[in-house]
Amino acid sequence: MNLYLMSLAAALQGLFTTTAQALGKATGFIRRRRRLTAAGFAQTLVFRWMAKPKTTLESLARELGVSPQALRQRLGPQAQAFLLALLTEALGKALKVRPERLGALDRFPAVVVEDTTVIALPAELADEFPGCGGRGAGEGAAALKVLLRWDVRSGEVLALSVHAGRASDQGLAATAADLPEGALHLADQGFFNAERWRGFPAGRFWISRVPARTRVFWEGAWRGLSVVLGSLRGEGFDGAVRLVERADLPCRLVARRCPAEVAARRRRKPREYTRSKKGREPSAAQLLLCDWLVFAANVPGERLGPKELWVVYRCRWQVELLFKRAKSLAGWGCSRGRTGARVLVELYAKLLGLVVLHWGTLLGGGPLNGVSLWKRLCEAQEFARGVQDSLAEGVAAVARVLAKLARQLAGIRPQPRKQKRPSTRQLLLNPELAR
Repeated sequence: MNLYLMSLAAALQGLFTTTAQALGKATGFIRRRRRLTAAGFAQTLVFRWMAKPKTTLESLARELGVSPQALRQRLGPQAQAFLLALLTEALGKALKVRPERLGALDRFPAVVVEDTTVIALPAELADEFPGCGGRGAGEGAAALKVLLRWDVRSGEVLALSVHAGRASDQGLAATAADLPEGALHLADQGFFNAERWRGFPAGRFWISRVPARTRVFWEGAWRGLSVVLGSLRGEGFDGAVRLVERADLPCRLVARRCPAEVAARRRRKPREYTRSKKGREPSAAQLLLCDWLVFAANVPGERLGPKELWVVYRCRWQVELLFKRAKSLAGWGCSRGRTGARVLVELYAKLLGLVVLHWGTLLGGGPLNGVSLWKRLCEAQEFARGVQDSLAEGVAAVARVLAKLARQLAGIRPQPRKQKRPSTRQLLLNPELAR
């Protein structure tokens, strides 16, 4: 961990000083010598909002030694370009920790999960970031979609990018070239794309939930997924099939029948949705699918059995949890700004802030080491101002602050073992606990 600590200290000190200064000039954010520097701007916005997401612009201006009006005037396209360039530079640092042993995950050098979340924007940004609309007039006119892709074994953030709210998840999904050699890719069914998976070479693996309307080549003909599931007897299926008629994707289909109480809970969501949106009940085929968990994969059975495959796929939920933490702790979508430019600058600073917070949590080990990531993020947040203050003093000063954070993280107790609902970590170490 000492090696990671020193790597993190060097990365933070360089990123928020010399690199920030260079990018400030390259993006046109800073064009001549002035009181407001690119490094000071980045440090103040990122670390102040990291420590306290609701910090006002007036407070930031005081720290920077400029008037609120002067700072507000700088929150335009050049500031946005500068912060996005700094974010790209940060991701290029590829900071990660050595993966610990985690049972079924040990069969892959990297387990990459990805997902998107949508953040509402002021309507004036509709041309740049068109949303998907809403119930009220003007509601949902503008929205920003954030894509996050990371390795849950090492903690490395592979991608964090922004897109228009109505951008398709399928168009943003990882290609084989985006994944490390031998990696396993996990994504929700919104990323399901049979044609893309046909391009995956040997040595790149994927597991996905299967959308309800997917067609399966079954018993000599192309049939709907609900028809196939309706013909199954027993508690599960694991076999080679072909999916999606136009792509004719050869893969492995794994189906697992849900317990009755789980199936009943899963039926409530489509019923509520179709009643409110379409004024009718969901189809029988939709309700039948609620009885099953269905996965498609190119992972051979000798590498992951059907129960192990389901347990490994549960790791995809980690990206959902990270989004929840980003919104509640890092303040994504929480802004006092009223103009589009102001809101975007704040959001980009907070995106970078989450990356830094995440790097800090890795001082306490990998994402699935059994210690609450929420508690680790809270501890890292407490040290944000200390890190900011140490940047001007050099790498050694940053390392001393990070060493204190590492000691605090080491004092957090591991999560207790659960008997009725084992954690993902417990299931990975012992898949037989899965019901």
